[in-house]
Amino acid sequence: MRLLRMALVLTLVTGRALAAEAHDGNARELAGHVFPVSRLVRMPFTPTSLGVAAGVAYGSVEAPTFNVLGMQIGREEYPVAALGHSVEGTVRLWDFLALRLDLEAAAYTGVDAPAALVVGASAFGTGGFGVTLAKRFGSHLQLAAVLDAGYRPSFDITVVPSLIASIQQRQFATSDLVVDTRRWLFGAGAAFALTLAPPLGIMGDISYVHPRTKVAGQVSNADDLATAIQIDFDFGRFTPVPIAVVGAYRTQFILDTQADSRVQEVSAGLYYTGRSWLVAGIDVSGLFTSLRPQLDTRALFGTFSLKYFWQ
Repeated sequence: MRLLRMALVLTLVTGRALAAEAHDGNARELAGHVFPVSRLVRMPFTPTSLGVAAGVAYGSVEAPTFNVLGMQIGREEYPVAALGHSVEGTVRLWDFLALRLDLEAAAYTGVDAPAALVVGASAFGTGGFGVTLAKRFGSHLQLAAVLDAGYRPSFDITVVPSLIASIQQRQFATSDLVVDTRRWLFGAGAAFALTLAPPLGIMGDISYVHPRTKVAGQVSNADDLATAIQIDFDFGRFTPVPIAVVGAYRTQFILDTQADSRVQEVSAGLYYTGRSWLVAGIDVSGLFTSLRPQLDTRALFGTFSLKYFWQ
């Protein structure tokens, strides 16, 4: 009984010590700079964490217009709106190794009748699993190798493209009305974080993604290459204001030279840095991409992020 009590006391004391160490010693700190979370850049750190993010977007899609014979006669812009939510969890196994789990759901649609008919609507969900292998070099630099695997089903409702296909084929093309797409994603990359000064840090990553896409029974592969960079400045290091200003840029493009698809996103945000174990913030980003072939998209995103760290 005495041994049990001693074990219980030792467990409580050790647990409190570990909790204090988790909050005092920060796995995201390099040379006095604590890096905030990033939505666009894969972080090279391995803290145990749980985070959520929610966002809304409004933008425009430039799409082709057709006459009654199904012939393209020009292009026109249509307004669209979107919303999304994500949950991310990381478990730190050792200082150099962490496992990640990501869940995400999003949807977009045209905001008026013409846009709903031409652009349509879409919804998708993503489940992903990843591994981070990190190594610190000195006090200012950390590097990491990242491995990812994921699955993304999506459903697109396209009214006008279905009508155009029906006119051109002279029969009702039901297969073009609702498009069911399944993607399996496998990726590998590298990330870094570098402290330039106690209030100033920079992060970046580069990744290669090999997707396997299945649409209407047809399987295709088009490898992607993505890179991103982020700079943050923490005013809390030398003022009473615990706020970090963050700027980031990300680009992704398909390596297949026959394809014309590229994603570019630039963002700016404000994050609370008063507690090393908690990060909360908002960011606004501009997105430039193609929702589908011939649908050039420009959108403005607003995202709120909240993340809690145990280590």
